[in-house]
Amino acid sequence: LPARRIVHQRRCVAQAPRRPTATVVGQLPVSRVEARCVQSGAALSHFAVAKRPSNRDTYPMKQVLRCVLVALCVVLSPLSAADEPGADPMAILGAAKAASGGSAWNDLKTLHTRLTLSTGGLSGPVERWSEYSTGRSYLTYALGPTSGAAGFDGTAGWTQDASGESRSESARTPRELAVNAAYRDQLAFWFPQRHAAKIVYKAHERRDDADFDIISITPDGGREFDLWVNADTHLIERLTEQEASETRTEYYMDFRDVAGVRIPFRVRATRGDPRYDEIITIDAIDFAAPQVAVNFAKPAPPAAVQNTIRGKP
Repeated sequence: LPARRIVHQRRCVAQAPRRPTATVVGQLPVSRVEARCVQSGAALSHFAVAKRPSNRDTYPMKQVLRCVLVALCVVLSPLSAADEPGADPMAILGAAKAASGGSAWNDLKTLHTRLTLSTGGLSGPVERWSEYSTGRSYLTYALGPTSGAAGFDGTAGWTQDASGESRSESARTPRELAVNAAYRDQLAFWFPQRHAAKIVYKAHERRDDADFDIISITPDGGREFDLWVNADTHLIERLTEQEASETRTEYYMDFRDVAGVRIPFRVRATRGDPRYDEIITIDAIDFAAPQVAVNFAKPAPPAAVQNTIRGKP
């Protein structure tokens, strides 16, 4: 085409009216879920998950940390897509909220789940608490001979091993994954005022005999992750996120209605080797405030460690 026509066409495209992208999202209540997830990041140990242990690390601990991450996203991925997939991620996410509970999400304040984690031939209980309004979370787990806890205090993630030793997650990868988890815990893709993020429609792909619209989200302080929305089921059925050296993919399934919202009761997380896949299933879930206040802060060192620090026997 002549250069003038090409320039003219580009100008027409640039001046063409754009589809409104904030209408649906703008109608979403601005009151709830502000931060959290780290658990998906899972404030729970996903932080640790972000930094995959080496082969010299104990297998159970490595899997536990990963699973924590998965558990988080499990409860936070009940999304559905718009009836007409397109290049408007805000419209797709807005329709997702409506299809998975709509205004029922607005009144939720806290989340408490009891789960079972299975990986590498081991299985054990996981229990987790989180706040939608703050993004804080706290999780305990036991897998074979390994047990511990993990959390997100609203600012940073931490982990604790069976001895009671705890540490803050300050390295870049676990820190960013913790922020991502908190973002998802906040349901900030539905309540953007809770946590700013760059949201972009990435692509339309066909995988495993299904069509997906892929939405890329990069929370402030976090890193990019993708939500895969099934164009036929209108549910977010996958999530992909880059960790330190691997890409974690989570598959959401067995959606059920709980308190007016749809929750995936089964999640599979994989990094490519099925031998180390994590399967998380929800045994119990409730949105009622805890009877006893949950402490989301990093635990103080055990008494023995404190005495050592103070020079006492």
